[in-house]
Amino acid sequence: CMAFHWLKIFVRCYATVRMDFTNTFGEVTNSSAIWFFLKGISDAVRGGFYRMFSQNLNRIPIPPATQEQKISIGNLAEKCQKLAEQRYTVENNFRRRLPDLCPPGQEPNLNNKLKSWWLLEFIDLQKQIKTKFKNAIPLAERNEWEDYFNAEKTKISMLNQQIFGCEAELNKEVFHLFNLTPEEIVLIEA
Repeated sequence: CMAFHWLKIFVRCYATVRMDFTNTFGEVTNSSAIWFFLKGISDAVRGGFYRMFSQNLNRIPIPPATQEQKISIGNLAEKCQKLAEQRYTVENNFRRRLPDLCPPGQEPNLNNKLKSWWLLEFIDLQKQIKTKFKNAIPLAERNEWEDYFNAEKTKISMLNQQIFGCEAELNKEVFHLFNLTPEEIVLIEA
């Protein structure tokens, strides 16, 4: 996946592919400084997305970086990518179990709330399952499901905290690369 921060998708993509160690394009484009720049020159479209054309991407100012800065930024981007992949795996593994609650003969399509199950409380998950599948979680299995739900939701919460911390480090490195002042950083992060 190439360095695009999709604002309405839960899985963020981090570009970690480097043609050589002199190019920090992919890693730098994951920072809030570059997204501030891109949002200023790109067209906003419905749903909170931005249209990116090659002429916009070609205008991204990438300052020269030392080898140490390139390695540090690259490592942070790779760490963010791995954490995002782990989060997606946890989300998807639980989501794959939800159709097990669907009665035989019924199509186990998940609604948006069930697809984003980690945003719910267990009682709300139960309500969504009952509404969508016209079937409740069996009483004998309810405690196991609640324990599983809470454990997986905790994993996602912990991964989110790690991702936010890693992104903050990445932004800090990029802000330093661009020699931004504290006032400029506040403007970008607003």
